[in-house]
Amino acid sequence: MKLVNVMYAALLGAMVAGPLQAADAPLTPEKQKAAKELLATLDVKRSTAQLKELMFRQWLMAASSAAPRAINEDKTLSDEQKKKLMGNGEKVMKIMGDDFKTALDKVDMTKILEGAAAEAYSKSLTEQEMREVAAFNNTATGKKLQQLQPQISADAMKLATERAAEQLRGAKQTSFADMVKKIDSAPAPAAPSKDKGK
Repeated sequence: MKLVNVMYAALLGAMVAGPLQAADAPLTPEKQKAAKELLATLDVKRSTAQLKELMFRQWLMAASSAAPRAINEDKTLSDEQKKKLMGNGEKVMKIMGDDFKTALDKVDMTKILEGAAAEAYSKSLTEQEMREVAAFNNTATGKKLQQLQPQISADAMKLATERAAEQLRGAKQTSFADMVKKIDSAPAPAAPSKDKGK
């Protein structure tokens, strides 16, 4: 379980170190009330499910690349155990994934998301703007947009990915053999100066 705990910490650390920072000043009661009014117009439960799925996918990407190194560095495992784990990557990822999902299900994600969203909205919008967005969300168009937004976002990402892929098809790619040549011909890194820090 040590490996899983290390990866939980790595994932959460990466997420916390992201671009969103906590508000500089505590929320005023008025702004907090406006943020709660805005959140009441949003489908937080659906957002919570989407956030859990996103967190799991991010964890899976991080864990699949970190697991082999963590297994090799684990001093509590014998060479035979390491070999068995390395040879059963899919099974290892399934077990770790099940553990992560179980742990994630115990987290009150709705409460966390509501608090984080209130902070984020309050940092970016004024009290009046939050009330205006909440009023829009309560209109027929606002409700329709909320319902369709996940699909619209997914469609936009799919189209953008396809169009970028079309433009990248003709891009020059360096072969592995050419990479070796570039590495061999690259100048050696300069030795660190002994005078540094004096």
